[in-house]
This record gives sequence, C-alpha cells and structure tokens, in this order.
Amino acid sequence: RVSLTPLPGLTLSAAYAYTEAELPPATNPFLPAGSPPQVVYVTSTPRNAGSGAIDYVVPIGGAELRTHLDANIADGYYSMAGEPTLTDSSFIVNGRLAIGGIDLTRGAKLELSLWSRNLFDEQHLFVRSHAAWAAGGDYGIYNEPRTFGLDGTLRF
Repeated sequence: RVSLTPLPGLTLSAAYAYTEAELPPATNPFLPAGSPPQVVYVTSTPRNAGSGAIDYVVPIGGAELRTHLDANIADGYYSMAGEPTLTDSSFIVNGRLAIGGIDLTRGAKLELSLWSRNLFDEQHLFVRSHAAWAAGGDYGIYNEPRTFGLDGTLRF
C-alpha cells in the first residue's frame, strides 16, 4: 500500500495484493468411509487484486469541497470450495462529491454529498457454480448495478 500527497489537499493512494494459496486434499465427512480425499479450493481470494483512489479537498468560503474517486480490480476466484470454477474478474469505480463544514446556527455543521457505487455499471458474476449444469446450466449471482445516493449529515 502506498499513499502520496503531491499537492496540498490532494491524496493519491494505491494498493496491490498477490495471493497464491492452496489447501491439501481433505476427506469429505458426508461421503462413505474410505472415500478418497477431495481437492478443496480457497474461496473468495483472487490471485491479483488492486485498488487506487484520488481524494481532493479544497476550501470554499467557510466550507470544504471534498472529492473522492476509487477503483478496484480483481481476478476471478473460486466461489465454491469443492468446485474448480472461477468467477468473473471485476473492475469497479466509485465516487463521492461532498460539501462539508457548512456553518449553521449554534455551532451546528452540515455536510451534503452525492455518491455513486459502480459508477460505470460494470457487471460480473461474483458467485459461479457449474454444479447445476445437468439441470439446465450454470448458477451465478451478479454484483449490484450502479447506485446513486444523496446524503446529508448534521453535526451539533
């Protein structure tokens, strides 16, 4: 993980993880005694994953304009411990724009923000199984679609 502040109010950060994990074959307690050990896959752990973010804060009047943009990328991973099926790789971008520190009466402060998760509406399967193939196809669950929101926070 690395973080850098090249200019006042501007912060750049990035992180990367490489994971290589294997589990030894294990006996399945739900199979008859004497069944051979089965391969077990490490789940929810992409081999390569990374993230990056840009944060910028600038004063405007008696308040602050705060911007945030982040991106997250990951290889596909096993979502079922007993199945050699990988999920899709992913690339998700999120953003937030806020005006904070707005002075109100009696020392109260207001923050208003507009945000989006999955800004580019990227779709990927984060759970995938071929176990149901004989019954008609793969089983999978997609990530959430693009989401927008508006938040207000009052501190007093």
